[in-house]
Amino acid sequence: LWSTGSIDDTLIITPLNDTIFVLTAYNEYGCKLSDSVNVKVDSKINANAGSDITVCEGSKVLLTATGGVGYLWNTGSTTDTIGVTINSDTTFYVTVYSAAGCLAWDSINISRNSLPSVSISGLGSKYCVNDTDITLTGNPSGGIFYGNGIMGNIFSPVLAGSGVHNIIYEYTDGNSCTGRDTQQVIV
Repeated sequence: LWSTGSIDDTLIITPLNDTIFVLTAYNEYGCKLSDSVNVKVDSKINANAGSDITVCEGSKVLLTATGGVGYLWNTGSTTDTIGVTINSDTTFYVTVYSAAGCLAWDSINISRNSLPSVSISGLGSKYCVNDTDITLTGNPSGGIFYGNGIMGNIFSPVLAGSGVHNIIYEYTDGNSCTGRDTQQVIV
């Protein structure tokens, strides 16, 4: 006989608080034996992997889980914080453990915005140092040119000087994702 009134061999319990359960058994001679078990209830674990986010393709993201003393991510990492590079829409799962060994889990969905497709037109591969300035076009428009000999969207072989130069066009779209095109030119 269990202290709950149950006469079953096995007692299935769901205590909300620490509880002592007593089992009293009788043999065929009427002798009584009792034993007890003290069930400690750990407080509820609130696993939290963070809020769902959207990032640009190739972004490096730190994910931090909270709510426990031990962590296991679906990446195999056992720390509360993991670093990941996002190249596709991805869901990460974390199992959070309490000091008493109880567990809970949570997930975070990361959506990926593609980088804008970017190109440079108007730039040849070789110039003489005394050639005239070249007007460059970046596609899509609205980006910025970088590199030796660049003034706005003009490439000046004279300003670049002799050598091999990387000319870069960088464009940031409405999602704050940045695409780049790099072309090499010899002066």
